[in-house]
Amino acid sequence: MKHLSKLVLSVLTVFSLTACGGGGGDSGTGNNSSAALPDIIQVLNNSTGRAVVFTNNGATRQSLVTNTDFRNYIEVDGQKIRIFPQAGASDVINGVTWVSEVRMANRYYEAEYHCCSEFDSAVFGVVEEGPYKNTYLYYNGLPSQSIPTSGQAQYKGSFVLSADNPAFEKADYYLGAAMFSVDFGAKKLNGELTHVGFQPIKLSAVISGNSFAGSAESPQLPTQAALEGKFYGENAKQLAGFFEDTKDTWGGAFGAAKQ
Repeated sequence: MKHLSKLVLSVLTVFSLTACGGGGGDSGTGNNSSAALPDIIQVLNNSTGRAVVFTNNGATRQSLVTNTDFRNYIEVDGQKIRIFPQAGASDVINGVTWVSEVRMANRYYEAEYHCCSEFDSAVFGVVEEGPYKNTYLYYNGLPSQSIPTSGQAQYKGSFVLSADNPAFEKADYYLGAAMFSVDFGAKKLNGELTHVGFQPIKLSAVISGNSFAGSAESPQLPTQAALEGKFYGENAKQLAGFFEDTKDTWGGAFGAAKQ
């Protein structure tokens, strides 16, 4: 995955989907990874969110996020990581606002992408700490204390994606539109991530409590990614999560609000 700052001379770019693309995700991947659900849910129950940590030596680990003061930082492995860019540009995608900042330090580019100012209960994004430091792909917020047990709902939001793949070589990060269809009675979540010029990424998950877990896949990406996330706020009004394949070649974070 193109997740770490690189020694480059060209400007780091992010490709954005500025118009709403794609419809609600009624069709899923057909694989909910339900066999692994109990283990994942047990982990998620002990956190307010999670982060994928890409270390400076190339290792990758998934860590719990445990802070409810979630607006400006995440607390990972006992360390506070600032997540809200101090000075940056804003970009509205699919009705939600991203704040981003790209800096150059010692010939390395550092990037931060943080979403969304419209959400009052959830955040998600990516933070590059700098040269020879860690990168964090994260989601966090105020987990829902109660979840509907029946009915369906549509969620609308956005996502950030990084992929080590020829189809995604023009930028380190891509932003796009996220749409979800949730059936609380059946305990299923299906979604679709869209960006102009790329085939949609299909998401499918099983819901347990205020958490969900499943898979993400696209015809343009050769591997399947594991997906996880949580519902946030009163009556599950928002959701957020991330996805990552086992080979660390692609992954991202997403969030959405109930419509």
